[in-house]
Amino acid sequence: MRCMTCDTNNADDATSCVNCGVELRRRCPVCRAVTSAPANYCRMCAAPLGEGDQVSERDIESEDPTSRKSNRAEHRWLTIVFCDLVGSTQLSAELEPEELRAIVWSYQNAAVGAIERLGGYVAQYLGDGVLAYFGFPNAHEEDAQRAVRASLELIETISRLGKEVATKHELRVRVGIHTGTVVAGRVGAGRKEETLALGKTPNVAARVQSAADPGQVVISAVTRGIIGREFECESLGFHELKGVDEPTELF
Repeated sequence: MRCMTCDTNNADDATSCVNCGVELRRRCPVCRAVTSAPANYCRMCAAPLGEGDQVSERDIESEDPTSRKSNRAEHRWLTIVFCDLVGSTQLSAELEPEELRAIVWSYQNAAVGAIERLGGYVAQYLGDGVLAYFGFPNAHEEDAQRAVRASLELIETISRLGKEVATKHELRVRVGIHTGTVVAGRVGAGRKEETLALGKTPNVAARVQSAADPGQVVISAVTRGIIGREFECESLGFHELKGVDEPTELF
């Protein structure tokens, strides 16, 4: 296996370069996930990996789609998290604008902390909602598991936060998670540019979130299949999700 950093030829089963010490990794040509060498198949989508799919750390850094210098879009395999603050309309009726702003800021700050601590990327704030990606801009091991773990942490954090603020109602969030392929890159123009993942996957994640109860994390069957037995899951049955042709089992 040839090192893409120093061009040294390494043994096929090598995990790091014998000359420069760089970790040998391969990028999936289908979902773009990076897998530690040696590997014959992608850890995310099981696509076969060839000799030409080797990638260096320098390549990964230079291809960061969040950079304003880059306008390229790429296909990625992502786990998408939608989080929504429950009862924000009622809170706005009870509180002064300054008080509401402080609560929303605390909620968003808690969301960012939970998401980024586990390698996620906060893509957008949608009013009192938060949209996050796991697997973008950089793919990690067990991105789906990271997304679920961050979401469960967020549920608990917001519950504690609600006890610290002077409101008549407890603070709760509902979270939806779905995994699939997207096209990720910059959209918009001028100062309104954003780096977003587009395609069916974000839309399904939003629909999954709408099926969640307050204080609940709901995941799609795709995400459920990826996380395996690491979490205890309960089937919520099959749901008709807007924009999805077939009924979808949720957990």
